[in-house]
Amino acid sequence: MANAGSYPVGTPKNGDYLLGTSVPLPHETDKKPQTKNFSIGSVVTFATQGYVEVTKTISNAEWLALKTASIEIVPAQGAGTVVQVLSAHVKWTYATSNFAFNQPLTLGNGTSGAVGVVTQGTLPATYTDIDSDATQIFTISGADTSLNSPINFGCVSSATLAGGGTLQVTVRYQVI
Repeated sequence: MANAGSYPVGTPKNGDYLLGTSVPLPHETDKKPQTKNFSIGSVVTFATQGYVEVTKTISNAEWLALKTASIEIVPAQGAGTVVQVLSAHVKWTYATSNFAFNQPLTLGNGTSGAVGVVTQGTLPATYTDIDSDATQIFTISGADTSLNSPINFGCVSSATLAGGGTLQVTVRYQVI
């Protein structure tokens, strides 16, 4: 058998293949494991099954108006469904003046300004002087859910927001 460590390291492409073993399902007692090729694309699809990731770019004007108009990151997914936030982060792209905020930024099912009592993620107000490109991770919390509701990015109406540049809010979620 060849020594796998003797081959050069490469960067996989979607159509490349991995060698692996396909193990029969427990009820398939008459079958044996088989060595097969698996495409990188199929492995990625299998590994990410059950969740979706979306990134929304927020302009400087949208950022400064956030306390009066939250921004939809994930649209409602249909009757009888709930969007569950699995992880989220915000990437700040500094341009002219320091980003600052004195109240938590939130992800949740509310529709304007403060995201409300159905908050699934929070970025604490401790990050108040961002004067270079930075990325911060939301704290994901258990929350009540709202059927057929979007996930919005917002803050309370009493917040003070400042800064010049853009933000990218990335949310990884699943539909329940």
